[in-house]
Amino acid sequence: MTDFTPEQECAIETIESNISVSAGAGSGKTRVLVERFVNIIAKEKAAADGILAITFTRKAAKEMRERVRAKLNVLIKDTMSDRLFWQKQLILLERAQISTIDSFCSRLLRDNPVEAQIDPAFVTTEEFDLNDFYYEESLAYMKKLLQNKDSDLQKLLNEYGRSKLQEMVNSLIENLHLLIEKNDLSNLYTDALGQEIADVQKQVLLNIEFLMSMRETIKGKHREELDAISANLKTVKEAVEECNVELLNKYLMSLSARNKADADLVKEIRDLTSRLLMMPIDKRAADLIESWQIFLRGLDEHFRAKKVEQKILSFADVEEKALQLLLNNKDILDKCRNRYKYVMVDEFQDTNLQQKKLVYLLAGGDSEKLLSNRLFVVGDAKQSIYRFRGAEVSVFADVCKDIGKNGGTNVTLADNFRSSPEILEVCNEVFKDLMGYDELNDIVFEELKPNKEAQAKPKLLIIAAEKDKRKDANKAEAYVVAENIKELADKDNFKFADMAILLASINRAQGFAAALRAFGIPFHIIDGKGFFEKQEIIDLVNLLLVLDNSRRDLELIGILRSPYFGLSDETITELCLVMENNSLWQVLTGGKITFDLSPEQQNLLHSAGEKLKKLHANAQTLPLPDLLIRIFDDLQIAPLLIGQEFGKEKLANVKKLQQMATDFCMKQGGTLHTFLQRVGKMRETETRIEVSNGSFEKNSVTIMTIHKSKGLEFPVVFLPALHARGRYDSSSISFLPDFGLGIKIRNEDGVLVETSAFKKMKQYNSDMEAAEKKRQLYVAMTRAEKRLILSGVAVDEGGKEQKEREEWLSSLKRILLKEKQGKPLVDIEIIEENSVKMQETALAEAKTMSFDERVYKQIQPLPGYGVRHLIFSATSLLEYETCPRSFFYHYIAQLPGSEDVFCEKDVEICKSSLPANIIGLVIHSAMENIEHYGLDEALDYAIEKHVPNFMQHKAKEDAGNMLSAYLDSELYRGISSLEKKTEDNFYLPLFEDDGKEFWFTGSIDCLYTYPEGDFGIIDYKTGKPPLNDDDLKGYAEQLALYVLAAERLYKKPVRTAALHFLQNNSKWELPINREVAFNQIIKKCTEISNKKEEQDFAVLPEKCTFCSYAYLCPQK
Repeated sequence: MTDFTPEQECAIETIESNISVSAGAGSGKTRVLVERFVNIIAKEKAAADGILAITFTRKAAKEMRERVRAKLNVLIKDTMSDRLFWQKQLILLERAQISTIDSFCSRLLRDNPVEAQIDPAFVTTEEFDLNDFYYEESLAYMKKLLQNKDSDLQKLLNEYGRSKLQEMVNSLIENLHLLIEKNDLSNLYTDALGQEIADVQKQVLLNIEFLMSMRETIKGKHREELDAISANLKTVKEAVEECNVELLNKYLMSLSARNKADADLVKEIRDLTSRLLMMPIDKRAADLIESWQIFLRGLDEHFRAKKVEQKILSFADVEEKALQLLLNNKDILDKCRNRYKYVMVDEFQDTNLQQKKLVYLLAGGDSEKLLSNRLFVVGDAKQSIYRFRGAEVSVFADVCKDIGKNGGTNVTLADNFRSSPEILEVCNEVFKDLMGYDELNDIVFEELKPNKEAQAKPKLLIIAAEKDKRKDANKAEAYVVAENIKELADKDNFKFADMAILLASINRAQGFAAALRAFGIPFHIIDGKGFFEKQEIIDLVNLLLVLDNSRRDLELIGILRSPYFGLSDETITELCLVMENNSLWQVLTGGKITFDLSPEQQNLLHSAGEKLKKLHANAQTLPLPDLLIRIFDDLQIAPLLIGQEFGKEKLANVKKLQQMATDFCMKQGGTLHTFLQRVGKMRETETRIEVSNGSFEKNSVTIMTIHKSKGLEFPVVFLPALHARGRYDSSSISFLPDFGLGIKIRNEDGVLVETSAFKKMKQYNSDMEAAEKKRQLYVAMTRAEKRLILSGVAVDEGGKEQKEREEWLSSLKRILLKEKQGKPLVDIEIIEENSVKMQETALAEAKTMSFDERVYKQIQPLPGYGVRHLIFSATSLLEYETCPRSFFYHYIAQLPGSEDVFCEKDVEICKSSLPANIIGLVIHSAMENIEHYGLDEALDYAIEKHVPNFMQHKAKEDAGNMLSAYLDSELYRGISSLEKKTEDNFYLPLFEDDGKEFWFTGSIDCLYTYPEGDFGIIDYKTGKPPLNDDDLKGYAEQLALYVLAAERLYKKPVRTAALHFLQNNSKWELPINREVAFNQIIKKCTEISNKKEEQDFAVLPEKCTFCSYAYLCPQK
């Protein structure tokens, strides 16, 4: 064979035995894969459709198929005698399984739906929907257990609280199927205990006595440590007996082990003391871990049942089902093995144990042992960087060993056909030091051999900065990178498209994007992050929010300022200042604008009002996909965006949102309202959406993550931010198949602390992550063909020693700047942060919203989704009055109440008697819309929105009778002709005490205007009227809050505030003197804000009978 190295020839020609290829970066492995594929066909060992080729990505699969097709076309053209043979292979190639492992598994299940017990038309669930499913169903499962007073869940809730427990459960879901295979999770903790606490205490005390007997022979600072123990010997012994953490750390754990005379003894004392400190924690964990195991097994069963019911399938589920199909159906396995004579797997270093079992089955018929001689795997352990996706680098090493044991061949491709000799020399020097032999992952670094012409040496740019100038230094680095890009383009004739900026984290991309903009350099960012923060997406979502709810004043301001309507800030300010008691929508669409405007703004304002009215009417009748088509047409979105800077990018993004909405409606029957809810969740969870980000010019710099760059190459690579460290691991639970489940538990102070098992796993994870970070650097540096520019910020720490793991910049400085003979391998440039001239960006940034201060006071944002800090409401204060402990569980610990659960056995009860919360929701929702749509339509809408199907008949009967009676009553007739606002939301700081500001949220049921201009407030109650003054006190506070909120919002007095009880059409009115209620509210808020722990909130036993939290409250 020509143009192949001996190692490549071996990989291509060896088809009678199993073979593994360890392919270094740039070694031409894709070419080898293609040649081997064609060689198998040429030797008539298999037809084109008899070879199974598995790749890591769809893009790689497509590239391989195209290369094989091109090779076959050449053979058809060049070999006259075999032309018909190769033409037939070209046809068979279209049937060949060259795909990702996910695609292969999906095909396998669809071909065998009966045996797999699956719908052949199944669709794998998108990541966001899958995460949402897990969140909702784990919550539903917990609620079900709470209703049944499950003791194991109650233990976990008492230990962690609902929010923390939910967070811990979420982190385990990906590995839940592996976790439940563990028979006994407690072994990890019982083994750690080993012996009784008393025995360890005895050993510590004996060693202390022995150490004290040696004290006279010790000198220096260590003697001072021993003297301190001697002087406080009784205290130290008591600390050992009581496991006093503070004192044991002070006297024993801080002992120096540098003195040769007692170093071994001191080390033993510290080890025993450390073990002693962990034993009470591990003992508690051993008791708790059984509850974890029972809970998680039940959760897994719940997920499996709900997945079948809801037709949910993840990629992991598809792989698992495919594996089980082959394991349990010999006929299907034999059929696969008869079809696929050879199995070829690319990027094997990124597979996991389950995928290895699948490959072994297909190759040899056994999932545990490698049989037969038909397997070919290629990978590079040094490029294994997908551990976060479940990849296990050790799997590749294990397969290579199995191949060797069974008489197969292991080949290493060390020749590099990508990078210049200068780049490879740096890589070899760096990774010989960083990797060498990685015993943990069984990786041996072998030097890469150059095959390209010489180029310029790599650069190392170091931005030097003072300790307090980190932020400025990061910005300076971005500008230095941009300056170097411009210089390479101007002086060395590189195109912008030749250059890439590779980042460990995409979070840093915007800083480099800003610098490139300042230099006028076109770029594009390849990532799915930040989609919902794009201004064009914000504008379109704001428009949809307003069409769904016209009372959203802030969002309406946003779209009026957008390119779609183009109103000036001055015009919007005037609009807001004339709002009075109206919403901004009412002012805009009411046609009664009296202030002076320029002719241009007058036309824009009139046009905005007319267009929005028309679109709002469309939103009431059109399906969301049709509404979006109408929006694009009426607002001329495409031509408007395309004419802007980065216009193609912006148009692509809004088209992406339009497609998301259409898909959601088609697949899940979504509406405008439910789509906006979905968008809100996606934005909150930072769901990644493939996004057009930057310039669409072909000649533009690429900004991407190192992970995204894998498999790619660029003439010029910039690798900046080498000083950045990885994220701190703040998890409270960890699972590793080879270890088990590591948990944190609360100590005596209520703080979550690590168990010994958790510490072991944390250390293992830390070591594995550190090893992978080195491999990530290897991937990044080996993407470069001709130029490699490395950069980072070096901060003067004032001599402070850095004890953390070495980050990339420190590693490179240590390796590349050490004294050695010959010339340095890199050109080093040290740049002072304050010497970098940073230009202002040449491009216009988005307009900053700037209004009259009165406008900000007039327009209040709606409460955010998922707000975690404590915010008060009338309802929460009423619950605090009823029982402080219940308040704690509900609003601070955020635990679900037992009434949140609706059980099947309640169905028959609710057909005859509606729950109070359901009837309340229906009444309030109907009253909100009753004047606009009439009783029947408003009631139907409310019932459809809030009531399960089996309750709807009863709801219509009960709520309809109650509403009809109220609308006919004197209570309602007295206000029926007055102008009203319904469900008026507020979110305001209403009180302050001793420097503390108390925020309140709420919704005023009905705010009506008297002819004289002042207000009246009504709050609807569907329960029975209170019988005594104590019960009325809570209602008085609620109305007082609403009065204050309304007066703050609208700057007008409230004349009356009353409760309307719809059960008997009676009312209770708030007294004119409201100071008593205000003082009581402030007192409660202050009292609550000064409490921290559960025990600070008293239990009122007389209220326990009907309490939603009786299932977990100690009631004492």
